[in-house]
Amino acid sequence: MSGFSLGRGMTNDLLINSSFASRAHAVIEYHRGKFVLKDQSTNGTYIGDESGREIYLRREELPLTGRGIISLGTSIASNPDHLIEYECL
Repeated sequence: MSGFSLGRGMTNDLLINSSFASRAHAVIEYHRGKFVLKDQSTNGTYIGDESGREIYLRREELPLTGRGIISLGTSIASNPDHLIEYECL
């Protein structure tokens, strides 16, 4: 499975028109009952979870659980116009 791609490039499943996002920034894949975000970028990905904690990934992966916010290339507070909300049920 190739997953659901996020980034600035026109070939992504979710196009993010932000100068902070890489052309092929990240991908979300489904593995063994979990959604896993894999960062493939230069600037990294910020994930805000339900507890309010912000996690920074750079060329790493993280299982997504519950609800949260994803910001490509810059912190969530610095990127109010390009936030991605997610919910895993």
